[in-house]
Amino acid sequence: MMRIQAKNAAGFRGFLRAPDYKAIIIGGGPAGLSTALRLHQKTNISCSVYELRPEPTTLGGAIGIQPNGLRLLHRLGLHDTLLSCGSSHSNLVIRSLQGSVLWKQDIAGLARKQTGFGYMRIKRTDLLNVLLEAVHKVEIPVYYNKRLTAIEDNEDGVTVTFSDGTTDTADLLLGCDGIHSYVRRLYVDPLQIPEYSGFAGLSSLIPASVLPGSVASQIRGLNAMLTQEGMFMATTCTESDDEIFWGFSGQVPLPKSGDTRDGWEVHRKEEVEKSKSNLFGLLQNARGEWGSVMKQIVDKTSVIKIYPIYRLPPGGAWFRGRCLLLGDAAHAMLPHAGQGASMALEDAFLLSRLLEDQTRSLGDIYKRNAEEALYRILQLEKAVFDKSNQALQSTSTAWAQPEHGARDKDGSLSLNFAPFGFHLLSISPDEPSVDIAYVAKHLPPIKQARELFSNFALTLQLTFGVYHMPSTRALMEQTYQSVFEGEEPSMTNLLLLFSIFASAAIAWTPQLLEKLNSTEAEAKAAFTAYSRLAMSILDNHRPVAPSITALEAIGNLIHLLTNVNGFHVKVDVLRFRGLLMARAMKVHCLDTAKAREERRLKGCNMIEIEVQRRIWWNMVASDWLTAFWGGPQEGTYIFQPKHMNVNYPSNVDDEFITPTGVEHNFPLSTPTSMSAFIYRVKLADLCRQIVDTIPSILLESQEPEYDVILGLDEKLQTFLKELPVFFQLDPISIQQSREACKERPNITWQRIIIHFGLHTRLCRLHRPYHLEGSTNPKYSYSHSTCIRSAKAVLELRRLMDDEFTQIGFNPARSWSVMEHVFMAALILATDVSFNPNAPDAEARKAMVLATYQTLEESGEKSGALMEGIQRNMQTLMSTLRKRRPQISVSQPKKSTGIGNELNLAFSETTSNDQSTRELRKSVMVGGDEIAINMQPSQSGNRTSADDGIQSSSFISEVVTEQESWDQLWSEFLAVAPELDAPQWSSLLDDMDFSLQSDNC
Repeated sequence: MMRIQAKNAAGFRGFLRAPDYKAIIIGGGPAGLSTALRLHQKTNISCSVYELRPEPTTLGGAIGIQPNGLRLLHRLGLHDTLLSCGSSHSNLVIRSLQGSVLWKQDIAGLARKQTGFGYMRIKRTDLLNVLLEAVHKVEIPVYYNKRLTAIEDNEDGVTVTFSDGTTDTADLLLGCDGIHSYVRRLYVDPLQIPEYSGFAGLSSLIPASVLPGSVASQIRGLNAMLTQEGMFMATTCTESDDEIFWGFSGQVPLPKSGDTRDGWEVHRKEEVEKSKSNLFGLLQNARGEWGSVMKQIVDKTSVIKIYPIYRLPPGGAWFRGRCLLLGDAAHAMLPHAGQGASMALEDAFLLSRLLEDQTRSLGDIYKRNAEEALYRILQLEKAVFDKSNQALQSTSTAWAQPEHGARDKDGSLSLNFAPFGFHLLSISPDEPSVDIAYVAKHLPPIKQARELFSNFALTLQLTFGVYHMPSTRALMEQTYQSVFEGEEPSMTNLLLLFSIFASAAIAWTPQLLEKLNSTEAEAKAAFTAYSRLAMSILDNHRPVAPSITALEAIGNLIHLLTNVNGFHVKVDVLRFRGLLMARAMKVHCLDTAKAREERRLKGCNMIEIEVQRRIWWNMVASDWLTAFWGGPQEGTYIFQPKHMNVNYPSNVDDEFITPTGVEHNFPLSTPTSMSAFIYRVKLADLCRQIVDTIPSILLESQEPEYDVILGLDEKLQTFLKELPVFFQLDPISIQQSREACKERPNITWQRIIIHFGLHTRLCRLHRPYHLEGSTNPKYSYSHSTCIRSAKAVLELRRLMDDEFTQIGFNPARSWSVMEHVFMAALILATDVSFNPNAPDAEARKAMVLATYQTLEESGEKSGALMEGIQRNMQTLMSTLRKRRPQISVSQPKKSTGIGNELNLAFSETTSNDQSTRELRKSVMVGGDEIAINMQPSQSGNRTSADDGIQSSSFISEVVTEQESWDQLWSEFLAVAPELDAPQWSSLLDDMDFSLQSDNC
């Protein structure tokens, strides 16, 4: 057997890898069975389960399983099976005795929206049967009629003795035997005795068929009625709604005799009638239809279960030697939280995760398990009961609370990692100042960290390009090594890692989620947690010292948060922080003659020099690009060319940059990992030149000569023509660069992004003239160029969906991409409205319809994105109505037909079979064939964890939003032709896509 003391500092590595180590689990309920299943899944520990009862049975009745429990059941592979057993109706309705609705909430829909999982009510027997079937399938033995009588714990193992004289020995003993645990009573903490709470639950299961059909049909979801003595509730608990569970919770004196451990059932007729009479007395003042329903439910009851509610005093031990308590045996909660089964599942997964850690002793694993479990329970009780847990907190000060950091007695860092997906109850945006121990505790395990890093390298790094990936990966490994050795990692390093992990989480791919055994909802929660941790480091009372690592992290956060909900103000703050830090480090003077001479005399690390160039030019390019983008910052920029002396980064792959120098600096005709970065800088410089040349347009002073516009257009067209062949989009160039793309798959994505950025600027340059150009030959070039570039933007957005399957980045999650798509669609829609009889009007309508659907799909990914678009449409319509009050929106003077087609498209996408959305359509526009994808983009595909996410009420909510969106489009397309060209241009100039919320 394994020779390891409970407090031995020896490693756990040998224990995990050996095939013949064993755990004894006392308790054959959900806690014990789920623990056995999870240990079987994730470790080499074999389990034997021992149950007191003579056969598989439960306390009866039904329980609720919260989203955190359903998430873990999904990981056990049991979620879908349970869905076919339990009831998932959405609403919770609380009524008064008079029948009025006091509160109503779509709890399942809300839970799905926030976590990806809903809420289920299921019979205890059905839950137990599903778990037992899974246990038997993997041949985990379960023994019944086993009453534990003795526990012997020594360095060779732990031996248990049962009342029938049989014994068993294993390496660890897990007490999953409920609040009246024999494991706790006999060994772990004999003085920890459950206390009667003064409350008891009366409940019963009745067939729905015994009730009139009109009554049974009303019992959907979770229904509660408040009485003077307690709460009466009723709910369906099967998938077919054929059984109804009702219960009453109130104060009941503790009986002087009887088996109070498991409660008791009332069978005799006189006892049943007495209990029913008492319940009728409580319900005598119940009014209205629901009062009648409750009385009929009680009247049809033949067996009543009475269960006394106990609680455990706080402060008891949860482990001793080789023995550990889980679930209610350790931390029984009052049932009103509805978290008993879910918290038992969380315990099972937490223990499994800790046992995977091969660097810690068994005693330390048990200690960390108790600390983390207690912390989760305190947080949960705080969320559910507000201040009801203050007594528990005050008596539990001996525990090292994770929120204050976890340190050993000698002060060294002692922490566990937080696996990806354990952030559904995420970091608070108002988190107080934190120390290294608290922050480092949220690092994912090293294996997951490597997967996240690789995903970042394949997705957002392609458009960010600042990191020197080999040295950054080495920094990550060094940081984790310092944690493994008990040293404090650098807070700056943690900042960088959390910025990378946040980027990887928001750029999740199905492949990443499969490797992490996670879901889309968990990825979103992880993004929120990682980004908030990074921001908490920056906002800490101890400022982050200027460094290259800090600048990289700040730049990455800016790149990330620009495209994510709720960070507009923080992005501006981050930009200024980055500028001030870079200036303090004199990065803007990096390549002056003096700096170069100092490097020659003193030496330098050329990786650091190259990274500083990337950092600087990334900040500069972002500043100049937004100066000619749209929005409140348009027409202004911060970085002045005359105030810097920094060379462009070398056009070379990271592998050719070493601390001693850059081995090669390839011409721009040679593709490297930096090619797209450099051309982004070149495009940004053109934007700066445009802003310097035509401030009059942006600042509404004197209009420039049209020849100036044509000259700037020529510069942009020259930039397009001079792109290297691998960044060109014509068929011949694509054919010529096929080998380069095969070697570097990221090129296809990068060339789309470069063309997307160019055509959005061409649209912006010619937009003031495009409508007038439809009738005035002088500006006809602007009209045709603006339309051509708008169509190119929409086509490039479609190409992004094609490349999504290759590089994994989902354009539907990018705010800036969808902003430009929306503007391009507006330009085309308005052009059709002004010129309904143009030769290609029908083709443009088709493009608008396709874009409408793309925006609709993207809105499903980002509610704030759709909110921002609708806000701008509403602003447009408000202004249109003010300027043309005589127009009747409901009866427009002129109809282009697009509004009707949008109504038809909406009807098809919400009413018809999914196959109606699988239409691919090609249209001829201006002589070029452009494929319009009428099916949902591959970015809209969902992992299996998303199945069943949308409840009926949630769908209704979405439909309502889409009807509003559809109505806005229809009104806009009807009214827009009434404006003249200058008014229209003025309206578009006032569009504001800045995010209003502040969720970080």
